[in-house]
Amino acid sequence: MARTYRTQIVQQPVSTDPSRDYVTNVVWHNAATATPTTHGDAILALFMACPYIYQFAFNLWVKVYDHANPLHSPPVYTAHHSAGTEPALGPRQVALCLSYFSGLNIKGQRGRIYCGPWGATLLGEYASTAEMNAILAIGSGLKNVGASDTVHVIHHPKTDTWSNVSNYFVNNRWDTMRSRLPKETNRVTA
Repeated sequence: MARTYRTQIVQQPVSTDPSRDYVTNVVWHNAATATPTTHGDAILALFMACPYIYQFAFNLWVKVYDHANPLHSPPVYTAHHSAGTEPALGPRQVALCLSYFSGLNIKGQRGRIYCGPWGATLLGEYASTAEMNAILAIGSGLKNVGASDTVHVIHHPKTDTWSNVSNYFVNNRWDTMRSRLPKETNRVTA
């Protein structure tokens, strides 16, 4: 029986981060044969294969939810990796954006994953081709992650329907995760 999985990819960049400062992305998949364990482990492996995520994540969790379960049910599977080192980060709200869409790049048919924060030494005026290709590889991996009959989809909450993701892209412009703008720690006035 085919299942639909909602998967949270949660990154804790620094060990002292409170949970409100974690970076969380959500992806959806229709999976004909993949179990939650197979699916979650494959997504964790995919994100761990990206050196720019692996290097700058103190903790990385993948939480798989079965869409058939009632809302607010606990995850059916959780995978975790801890790097155990504290990276030297650039501004916490700076990210590269992996964008994807279904058929046409229009509202309601697209989604994105924010990949960040990044190391301070990697943040130039524009992202390098190597950085963009590493993030694009995540998109290629998400397309059929864990099994050939698993399909990356965009969930339409109003109708509770899905459309298959057809295209992925990354540009070289750094994005800003507005919800992650830091609180001020100091102010100088005149």
